Amino acid sequence: MNWSPPHINTDPAADIHVDAKGNPIMLGKDEIVEIMSLAKEREEPVVLSPAGLGVSFFCLITEVNLDHVLIRNPIPPQMAPAASLCPQFSLFCRMYMMKFDQLEPYGTNLKFKLPDHAALNQGRQEERVYFSTKENAVVEIQHPFDPATTMRRRVFDLSKGGLSFRSKNMNPFLQAGRRLPLCQIYLQGLPYEKRQGQIVYVKGIIDVNMKSYFQVGVQFLEDDEES
Repeated sequence: MNWSPPHINTDPAADIHVDAKGNPIMLGKDEIVEIMSLAKEREEPVVLSPAGLGVSFFCLITEVNLDHVLIRNPIPPQMAPAASLCPQFSLFCRMYMMKFDQLEPYGTNLKFKLPDHAALNQGRQEERVYFSTKENAVVEIQHPFDPATTMRRRVFDLSKGGLSFRSKNMNPFLQAGRRLPLCQIYLQGLPYEKRQGQIVYVKGIIDVNMKSYFQVGVQFLEDDEES
């Protein structure tokens, strides 16, 4: 098929924001505001990860300006005391990561003073497209030990380098480092791509509707890694 999902750049070098030595390029504040404003306009979730808490929170941006960003507070009341004691907080927006030392409640939002710079997250060097629950994006995964058995899950996001999906219950074979012999991706009900992959993370998340899931990240393997 020649159809590509929207917002995925097919130029292999266009969205690799690293210098000649492979070091991440730092964005300035104006660029941070531009990227976060675009995420707000598209209603794309950002990810709040308190260090040491063991869970990440997907949330929506409610306001962006040159001084600060407001995100809808995604932390359940029962987790707020533990979250407030975390030594650091990472906020991921599209491909970039910002770090903060504290949470600042602001009504029903959390307020973060925008830093002067943001770094590219090395694991997110390709632009990703996010799929809502209403969009028909599915991955069918062949069981690594039983080829006759498959697992079907809704795709949460997709890029040239990998995808992630969510699961309400943990399957024992979903472990970081596990190789997946076949991942068949379907978009709009039609076969889109077949890839081999490797699970790079499994983490607990709470989404924008306060529902708990496990999120599984899969990195696609290149030909020389598959052999």
